[in-house]
Formats: sequence, structure tokens, C-alpha cells
Amino acid sequence: MEWFYSLYGWQQALIATTFTWALTALGALPVFFCKSVGKGAFSFMMSSAAGIMLASTFFSLLLPALETGVNLAWLVLTSGFVLGGFLIIITDIISEK
Repeated sequence: MEWFYSLYGWQQALIATTFTWALTALGALPVFFCKSVGKGAFSFMMSSAAGIMLASTFFSLLLPALETGVNLAWLVLTSGFVLGGFLIIITDIISEK
């Protein structure tokens, strides 16, 4: 890793961006080779993605906001989280029609 630390900042950013782009493209490749996905596999993939997004939201956004120590931060965060969940449910119901 020393070679990476010895690079300029813009070079580090370029390498990190290219690396994440390549992994994202690699993860998207199955879309081009699968004509259809079974209902069980689709449910599993959606559940996994939802769990990953929920964990990243909590550990990157909500937990640091709670640790700020602001009064009633938990109330604002909880109400925003619940309101966002309801918005997703309403959007899902509307899009099915």
C-alpha cells in the first residue's frame, strides 16, 4: 500500500474511482446474460439490496447523527426514517396501479 500513499491525491482518486467503477460494472454484468429471473431469486436480490442500503444508511448517516448529542436528535431521526418508509410504501402502491 505504500505505493498508493506515495501517489498524488488526484491519482489516488482516479485509481479508487476506476476500481469502484469496475466492481460496479462487474456486478451489473449478469443483467446482460440473464433473460429472466425467478421470483424467489428476485426476492432474494431485492431483500439483500434493501438490507445493505439500510445498514449503510444507519452506520453512515443515522448513527453519527445520534452521536452528535443534540437534544431530541433521536426524535427527528426516527420520524424521518419512518416517514421515508411510508413514502416508499405509498410509491410502491401507486406504481402497481
